[in-house]
Parts: sequence; structure tokens; C-alpha cells
Amino acid sequence: GALSDNIVPEPFVAVPAMQFGKEAREKYYLLEDTTCFLNHGSFGAVPRPVFDQRNLCIAQMEHEPEKWYRHLLDDTLLKNRKCLAEFINCDPEDVVFAENVTEAINDVLWSFPLAKDDGVLVTNLGYNSVNTIASEVCKARGATYHEMPLLFPLAGNVLTPEAVVKLYADYINDHRD
Repeated sequence: GALSDNIVPEPFVAVPAMQFGKEAREKYYLLEDTTCFLNHGSFGAVPRPVFDQRNLCIAQMEHEPEKWYRHLLDDTLLKNRKCLAEFINCDPEDVVFAENVTEAINDVLWSFPLAKDDGVLVTNLGYNSVNTIASEVCKARGATYHEMPLLFPLAGNVLTPEAVVKLYADYINDHRD
């Protein structure tokens, strides 16, 4: 049967704050009961509303590819950019969608106007792809790449925001070029 025009995905809608834990997993995720998924940053396990909207997009695209790509895709992306921009309080022109965090970081770092006297600071705990991108951008632009070691336990076994800020400040002060 034909898909109706109302299959077009709805723009981003903020959901109310939720408690984490078993109830949230059951309500918002398709994960197996025995799965304790901690790596949402790499792949998979999107919330059900996201999963459902993605499937609606795929269904519309597969049902009428010409209509989807020529008439619906750009408008749908623009509506979602506007909604997300309102949610995060910025101009829609400043919102860009990316396939994943690695792609987004790659785009941002390569577009940033780094020069010879600039530096980029990451930690040894950074995602390897991100650290590699930062290193390559610095090498290409003549900027300095710094990888700050974060060793645990921290001095005094205290992990407070202030302690972490002090680690960064100390590293920066010790490595002024």
C-alpha cells in the first residue's frame, strides 16, 4: 500500500526529563534485558523515538525516492535544524548534522583556523580517532599538539571539577611554547 504524506518525520521534539535505570531502558530502548550498554558514543542503541523517526524516513525514502530526495529531504532537515537551534538557543545557520561525533570533530577541527602559534590540548583518555584528527590537523597547520596524561588515581584521590580544572591549568602553564 501507499505511504501517506504524513509519514514525513516530525521535527525535533524535546522530551521531558527522565530517570535513568531499568525503567528508562525498558521504555526508551530496544536493548535486551541482559544488556548493560555503556557505549552510546560509538554506535547503536538510540532511543525509541529516534529509532521510530529514522524508520519513517527510511520508509518514505524507499517508497518514493524521487519525492524524498527532491522535495522532502531539504525541508525536513531545515525544520529539524530550526527546532534544534531553538532548543540549544542558537542560529539555525550554525547547526550542522553529522553522521557521528568523529565526523563532526573532523569537520570542526579542519575548519578551525589554526596557525603556527596555536595549540590543541587533548588528554590520553580521548577517543583515539579524535586525538588522531587533532594531531593531523596540528601537523598540517604547524600548530602544536598536546596530549595531557590523566593518570588515576588523581593526586589526593579527589576528582572534583576544581581538581580537573587545576590539572588543565597546570599543564597549560607548564607547556607554554
